[in-house]
Amino acid sequence: DKEGEKIELGPVLAASDGNKFSVGAPELTGVKVMVEVVEHVRGKKVVAFKRKRRKGYERKIGHRQELTVLRVESIEQTPEG
Repeated sequence: DKEGEKIELGPVLAASDGNKFSVGAPELTGVKVMVEVVEHVRGKKVVAFKRKRRKGYERKIGHRQELTVLRVESIEQTPEG
């Protein structure tokens, strides 16, 4: 999704309004979570290093996970949810 775009997350497995905590079986109905995509970033570099002793065999590869930063705009809960 593009930065600045608003999307709805689902399904919602658990929700709380501060007093009451609800857990779905397996999910809650009537609960909507709206989020905004803030930015796309890359995580820290993870290095995987393999070697075999006395054979001169060494392999080193790196990986950076792509991450999406979200901002929760609203959590709407209807009475039946």
